[in-house]
Amino acid sequence: MKVVTCRSCKAAVFFARTKKGKDIPLDATPDPKGNTAIIERADYAGFVVLHAVMRAVDVSQPTLGFEPMYMPHHATCPQGKEWRR
Repeated sequence: MKVVTCRSCKAAVFFARTKKGKDIPLDATPDPKGNTAIIERADYAGFVVLHAVMRAVDVSQPTLGFEPMYMPHHATCPQGKEWRR
């Protein structure tokens, strides 16, 4: 996972891909209140892609039950509403 800095609040974040193929920023530190699990999968070119599984939205996705959960950064960033599309 490549950790980068939020352009607004300078917090550590990383990006994962949603089920719809969109990138989502997640706080870099796991959070027990988070609703997103990460699954690593190889894409068509063989690159590892971090896939975000939003537990509140897609409970059909299997998890092992012990994955760390992450909080979407839009929920914790002071300027998060400005970045939402």
